Amino acid sequence: MNPRIFGKALILGLVIGILVGAVPAYIMAQTNSKTRITETGIYAPSLNASQYWLLSTNITDILAYPEQTASYIIFGRDTNGDGVYDVIYAKNCSSGEIEFSGTDAATVIQQAIDALPNSGGRIFIKAGEYIISSAIQINKNYITIEGESPINTCLKLADGANCNLIEFTANWGLIRIRHLELDGNKANNVAGSGIYHGGYNGIYEDLVIHDFKEHGIEILETGGTNNRFIMVESYNNDKSGFYVRKGDQRYLLCRAFSNGEYGMQLYGSVQYVIEPFVFGNGLSGIYVTGGAVRILGGNIATNNRHGIHLNATEAGINIFEIRGVLIRENSKESANTYDAIHLEGDGPPWISVGIISENIIDGSTDHRHGIYIHNIGVRRVLISDNDVRFASVSEPIYVAGGTDIMIRRNPGYLTENSGTATLLNGTTSIAFTHGLASTPTVVTANPTTDLGSASYWWVTYNSTHITIHVNADPGKDVTFNWRAEVN
Repeated sequence: MNPRIFGKALILGLVIGILVGAVPAYIMAQTNSKTRITETGIYAPSLNASQYWLLSTNITDILAYPEQTASYIIFGRDTNGDGVYDVIYAKNCSSGEIEFSGTDAATVIQQAIDALPNSGGRIFIKAGEYIISSAIQINKNYITIEGESPINTCLKLADGANCNLIEFTANWGLIRIRHLELDGNKANNVAGSGIYHGGYNGIYEDLVIHDFKEHGIEILETGGTNNRFIMVESYNNDKSGFYVRKGDQRYLLCRAFSNGEYGMQLYGSVQYVIEPFVFGNGLSGIYVTGGAVRILGGNIATNNRHGIHLNATEAGINIFEIRGVLIRENSKESANTYDAIHLEGDGPPWISVGIISENIIDGSTDHRHGIYIHNIGVRRVLISDNDVRFASVSEPIYVAGGTDIMIRRNPGYLTENSGTATLLNGTTSIAFTHGLASTPTVVTANPTTDLGSASYWWVTYNSTHITIHVNADPGKDVTFNWRAEVN
């Protein structure tokens, strides 16, 4: 066919498709199984298949038919009307044949995974609830397991399964798990985590993980590194939402709430936690016990103990950043007992080289301290530009130990002040309040005129006042410029 005629027909078809709201259906009708879907677009062959025409570069169109890129499609049939699939099928998308089927969803899904080549492949699970009686095992690289949506595609542990729902047999790489709900059914199990993880360079996105007897996501010391967790929600697990013991990991827009222990319990080379929402957990919100960590943005609230707890008693925490986080109303277990941000280490190991900056801390009836440096094993920390005006019941910033701790420009905790003071004729000293949060470490005072009959001056100071002394009555009023700092 003449390309111009084909082009006009294609445009006409697209217009009709738009009018009936079925552009993707038109595309599928025209292209059938010969459609090519790549990362750059959807392509359909010309009528003589001599060339391919670009139909769409819209990622929505590309994702509208995920079956087209799947190795196997998992679907089921509800035979008794209870809303749970009783017969499960695995369709081979290359042959179009039902290759595996049975009454046990875990077995059928595992058969499809096992049938993938060593180069991996993609398992697409259609909407529905699937009861999982044994762990689904990741046993090779390059596997994708994908549902339609966590709203309508659920893998649920069977009563008495007492196992992890998805687990790795070894440290496999480039795994992607997405668009699923994982339900641990903890009321009817005594063990099991949602994803028991040993992989590297994986992507885990758009997941809802809940009600596991152990952790939502669990990565042990033998596990993997350099994974991405994107919009993963982990809640109501008996232990932690995220329990990570190794590696560089990234968490973007993740939520961890109402877990029995920690929202996120992290230990590893570098942990990046970006815009988390961590609230209502049984212990602390984010608990870091080693490695390096950056917590950027987000909301940490209403946890029973500390909002953020860095603890170097097990291993060193080298380089950390807590910036731009709203931390509010933690210490719910007991008011005036736990802190918004709590740093502790005996040294060695140390908590070394960190910044706590631009956070808003709100907990005037809850937190003991807004920021608390607990003991000597903390060093080289800058605390700046945090709003701690309503941070705590006790001191908004409290340093009980550590070295090279610099505190600057925190509203609610004044560390720098200056002004003038006038020593009156007939006196030899003038005392005034400095307004600083604690005893200053540096105080300077200089007269603006000569001292009259006096020949020299000196200053003394404590936690509340500065006093300027002269050695004799100057015989006139003398004004001093003064400045005080807490370093």
